[in-house]
Amino acid sequence: MAKDVNLPDVVDMVTLAGDEAKAYVNRRDGELVMIMEEYLSIAEDGLDDTDRPEWEREAIADARRVLDDGDFVALPDQYDIHEYAIMEQFCHTVEDERMREKLLMAIKGKGAFRRFKDTVFREGIEKDWFAYKDAEISKIVADFLDSENIAYQDKPLAG
Repeated sequence: MAKDVNLPDVVDMVTLAGDEAKAYVNRRDGELVMIMEEYLSIAEDGLDDTDRPEWEREAIADARRVLDDGDFVALPDQYDIHEYAIMEQFCHTVEDERMREKLLMAIKGKGAFRRFKDTVFREGIEKDWFAYKDAEISKIVADFLDSENIAYQDKPLAG
């Protein structure tokens, strides 16, 4: 029987993966694995890893295991998350018109992510932003798990 995964743990894994790593979940036992893109490339290309340190050989072996085991599914990555769209949606939830306009101006053009985050902190609404962002990423991850028929629980593990 498949084990339920813990949604907050999966969200953490997706958030931590960034653009240099890929996160996976094993649909059979719920194992979460993060593999650096470099090691995935080595494993995919079947390159020799004998000249690498043992810890890298272990990481490459994990990458091979993930790629070869049909039970592992790649979790949503930064391209599936669309943080810009989440920032824009957040702007429209801000009730204070002045602040909403500041935020909408901040996300225009080059440097939008930095300007947005600077504005959020300067205006003291970072807790609202991070709560909104976490909730949106949780929805994306939950929808993904549902689409893959992977059962999950939506509560932090005790202890």
